[in-house]
Amino acid sequence: MRSRIRTWPLGLILLALAGTTVRPSGPARAAPETTYLGPAAGSPFGVDEPFSLRLPVAIPVAAVRRGLRTEQPVEVIGRQKDRYRIQPRNLWPADRRVRMVVNLRRIAPSWPWAHPSLQDTITTGADIQVSVSLTTQQMAVYDGEHLLQIMPVSTGAWPRYVTPTGHFYIFRRVRWDTMTGGTRGTADYYRVAHVPYAQYIFGGIAIHGAWWARSFGEPRSHGCIQLATKAENAHPQGVPEDAGWLWSVTRLGTPITITGTTPHFETRPIRYPASVGRSADPGAAAVGQSPATPDPQQQKRLPPQRVESPAFG
Repeated sequence: MRSRIRTWPLGLILLALAGTTVRPSGPARAAPETTYLGPAAGSPFGVDEPFSLRLPVAIPVAAVRRGLRTEQPVEVIGRQKDRYRIQPRNLWPADRRVRMVVNLRRIAPSWPWAHPSLQDTITTGADIQVSVSLTTQQMAVYDGEHLLQIMPVSTGAWPRYVTPTGHFYIFRRVRWDTMTGGTRGTADYYRVAHVPYAQYIFGGIAIHGAWWARSFGEPRSHGCIQLATKAENAHPQGVPEDAGWLWSVTRLGTPITITGTTPHFETRPIRYPASVGRSADPGAAAVGQSPATPDPQQQKRLPPQRVESPAFG
């Protein structure tokens, strides 16, 4: 499960090969306090958790890469003109401290940096990796090379809500969430509260428990990856707590790989019944979000598809 081949969009390759000399525009001035290197808190992380770098001036990716010092091979992705994601070229070692140093003066010698360098350290946990097959509608969870669990899932319904494929990582975890989608006032609109164990991997697409579903193993969602759960389930007898178990072993930065092809038979996503039980606002119950969360279009390791809705079910 450790090997990985990354495919990069042509635009990112051209950006990485951009000019080697950095000449910030305008007169010299004191650097504003907008430099940041994180995540800085939340350890231990999964083995694909990136560092997030923010600079007060736009700098070519190639120049940023020259200023990095770390023991592991990394890739630098430009998220916005002055923000960058530094991710492991493969994966970080498990159960290790990973130190990242950014030499600002080497990146842009003429810029009046308030400090010569930035540094941060993250601690990784176990080598947990998650693999989802759209073809078989199954999720396999590994600790290194050791298979821990295989669980049935329901992914996005064909043809409108197909779950995207590629390499992702968990960038946000919410114990109880409220999900909305579609167009308000139409039959496609939905709002479902008390969604348990939501772990976001790409835009509004998450792995989460689906207490309203009675069976799994076929594509029936609006794009998310749904798992069985007892939480909020009106008939929990005999229902495995797959979503809760996954929540217990994963972390921010856990790598998620989605492969295969959604079966080409047309299904409609299951309608959501009224929520039961919990009355607290679940949307406020977030337990973690990576400061390195990229824009939805940058989240995917392979060229991404557009995600239009803020959240899916």
